[in-house]
Amino acid sequence: MAILDVPEEKLLNIIHINTLGMWRMTKCFFPLLEKKAVDKACIVNVTSVAGLVAAPFNGAYSMSKFAAEVRSLPNTHYTTQPNTTFVGIYG
Repeated sequence: MAILDVPEEKLLNIIHINTLGMWRMTKCFFPLLEKKAVDKACIVNVTSVAGLVAAPFNGAYSMSKFAAEVRSLPNTHYTTQPNTTFVGIYG
């Protein structure tokens, strides 16, 4: 479905799940990791190649995953020593 044809309610639902959900979980668990001073603790954000390359008729999903990609960049981390690794399945 073209991005302009996506109902606003559906678009907001996708954004709430794929973008705000990740932010809420990070916000919830980071203080616990910080409080425990766990040296090997990390926050793992799972995104999608759709956040880097939008497919036709997949704009709402790609938009939400791009926001997740940006959130996962080192300069947006809560930590002082960010480490971003891009992994994937290649065939």
